[in-house]
Amino acid sequence: PEHCKDVWTNIFFVANYFGDHGPIRGAWSLSTEEQFYIFIPTFILIMSTFFKIDSLKKFRYILLALFIVPVITRFITWESINGFSGYDINNMMNYIYRPFHTHFDELIVGLMLSNMKADKTFVFPKILKMPRTLLIIISVIAIALRQTDKVLFTYSALGLFFGSFVYYIINTNDLFTKFLSNRVFYWSARVSYGVYIIHHVIVWVLEDIGWFKQVLINNEVHLFATFILLFGISSLLSSVTYIVIEYPALQWRAKILK
Repeated sequence: PEHCKDVWTNIFFVANYFGDHGPIRGAWSLSTEEQFYIFIPTFILIMSTFFKIDSLKKFRYILLALFIVPVITRFITWESINGFSGYDINNMMNYIYRPFHTHFDELIVGLMLSNMKADKTFVFPKILKMPRTLLIIISVIAIALRQTDKVLFTYSALGLFFGSFVYYIINTNDLFTKFLSNRVFYWSARVSYGVYIIHHVIVWVLEDIGWFKQVLINNEVHLFATFILLFGISSLLSSVTYIVIEYPALQWRAKILK
């Protein structure tokens, strides 16, 4: 019962605003994703219907503007909390990290990548034809942003870095990308969603059996053993749920969309 007091926030995908203490710890991010899936199609519909934004090129400019929005909302939010006079991790988590309106930078970067890929008329600048160089440049920019102000720019920096990393992965054929093409990574990607949802339940079970009240040889060995147990059991259970639940649901979705 102590793990389910906020179960309603999980059911209605509002854990990022009303408490992340339901059975799915980390449900704040699932809530962010669901809100994103509702907001973006609605936003595109409004912009195309009422403002005649009818091309991918026009939407690219809007996405650039949207990328700045969370920086502004973070500034306003943090200023209203403590006027930038200090750094409180609880305030950071509750008012900056979890809410959708202060943390959707990475989602905008993802939209930008898909926009460029979908637009057959898009002329790639020279820098975009050098994914490895782009990754290095963006990494330096991201580090500089993070060092400038970790409240305002951390998630912008992460969005830029991981966006450029994804761009590098899908547009480069070298030893590293070939390594990442190994089938084991295909499996880990398939079970990752389930692992994210299930792993906290495994933590609670380990707590109940007293795993964390002892030390196996030393702290480092115990931590490593905990990781193996947690990842191993979560992956096994997630493989089952993928076969029983996720894969049939994906097949069902494909039939509906067809």
